[in-house]
Amino acid sequence: RRVHGPLESFLVKPVQRCCKYPLLVREILRNTAEDSPDCAPLERAFEAISVALDTVNEKKRDQEALDEALTLAASVNGMPEELDLATLVRDKRLLRFGPILKTARDGSKREERLFMLFDTVLLWAKAKRKGYEYKKHALLIDLELDNRAGSDEVLLAFGGSVYALVFESVDEK
Repeated sequence: RRVHGPLESFLVKPVQRCCKYPLLVREILRNTAEDSPDCAPLERAFEAISVALDTVNEKKRDQEALDEALTLAASVNGMPEELDLATLVRDKRLLRFGPILKTARDGSKREERLFMLFDTVLLWAKAKRKGYEYKKHALLIDLELDNRAGSDEVLLAFGGSVYALVFESVDEK
């Protein structure tokens, strides 16, 4: 018999079942006497299933972030040849990305930028009508940071320039 539809549609049920296993084992545990010889193995099974499910969820979040970052990377124009963003996204650990405000030292001028923070590189780009235009990147080892405790901004200094990155809140920072 021929079945139509994308492969992903066939993988949904097994993934949904994984989420139900901890619930099932927990319910069995609730109905198992504490002095039962089955209690300890059930507790170990519950813990193992929970750890496995946490790992699956973490990997799924990582893959979704990678997919989003690759889409974003494809929309950044004007990258220098020595910096292949798609390779950087795949090969380095992307810690965070998103919009951020760049402000002048005196606070007079604020511009929204897209930033991508990897484990070794910080990159930012400027929003354009279609996608983004590459602006700068810096190796983290070359950055000087001033965290400005209690403030919603971080000062970054490198290459003779200082940038104030303004976050929406101290918690976001």
